[in-house]
Amino acid sequence: AKIILAGAMDNRERRKGFDLFAEALERVVKRFDGPITVICLGANPPDLELPGLEVVKTGYIDDDERLIEAYGAADVTVIPSREDNLPNIMLESMSCGTPVAAFAVGGLGDTIQPGRNGTLASPEDPEALATAILSALDQAGEMRPEARRSALALADPTHHASRYVEVFNAAREAAGLPEIQTGLDPALSHAPMATQSRPVNLEVFGGVAAEVIITLRAILAEIELGVRKVRRKLSWGRES
Repeated sequence: AKIILAGAMDNRERRKGFDLFAEALERVVKRFDGPITVICLGANPPDLELPGLEVVKTGYIDDDERLIEAYGAADVTVIPSREDNLPNIMLESMSCGTPVAAFAVGGLGDTIQPGRNGTLASPEDPEALATAILSALDQAGEMRPEARRSALALADPTHHASRYVEVFNAAREAAGLPEIQTGLDPALSHAPMATQSRPVNLEVFGGVAAEVIITLRAILAEIELGVRKVRRKLSWGRES
């Protein structure tokens, strides 16, 4: 027996794609040799009455322990969104070690590494999603550790701080200012997600925050200086 989890705040929302999930699930049931249970989270779950399929409708779960139990019980979490960025259900599922099968849209396509922490399907293609679900069910045991590592890395503030520093250094260079010196490893911003997790250094983040403020002030000062020059030229034009 296999367990599939899916859900959204409101499953009727077209953007969340549960009509596509229903079509994909029908194909999965026909192709999978064994019973399947679907745990459906959130309001207004879709009608998923299919032979050999058991559906558990939990409604909205606001208790973290129950939510962890639901994710932990599942072999795969399916996210059939037509449009999405970094949905909580993806991060929550992977943090519980449950791989994700989803359409390759938005942040889902950027975060899910096929065969490592989940599987991807061509957007809005129920047949491709069915194949992705079956593949995830087949590889779920092997992908669980990497799914967990990916979620931890994605939430690692050191990684995000490194990316912010990278952006602000580009802005400082454009303004003719020296780079921010933080002690963070620049390689962190481009490292594979499984290797990004690092202990949080609050002193470093305090320094980053201070440097960011300095950078913003410097950029605003450059903009203000430019505006003054333009105003001065305009005033000269009026005087002449």
